[in-house]
Amino acid sequence: MSAVTDRIQIINLVHDRASELEGFRVIAKDGEAGTVHGDQDAVDDRHIVVHVGNKLFGHDVVVESDVITTIDLDAKEIHVDRIADWVKSSPNAKHFKGS
Repeated sequence: MSAVTDRIQIINLVHDRASELEGFRVIAKDGEAGTVHGDQDAVDDRHIVVHVGNKLFGHDVVVESDVITTIDLDAKEIHVDRIADWVKSSPNAKHFKGS
């Protein structure tokens, strides 16, 4: 199981194995947007926490799992159907309450 593109399988991976996605690169339509990071248990199963920016000045944002198009388990990449700026301007994880 290298690249997962099926919507149901993606949702199941995010829901059941979110902690295993730690460190995966998040790839937007126009390039790398960040890295899966942080406490995935702090958000609901419809979101992932992504670290954007560098280690010193970066921050964690919350990205909806609905925008994920592919999870490549071998390459450790999550592809999203958005541009990098969209990911980087997603809600700050510190203030995320979920729904």
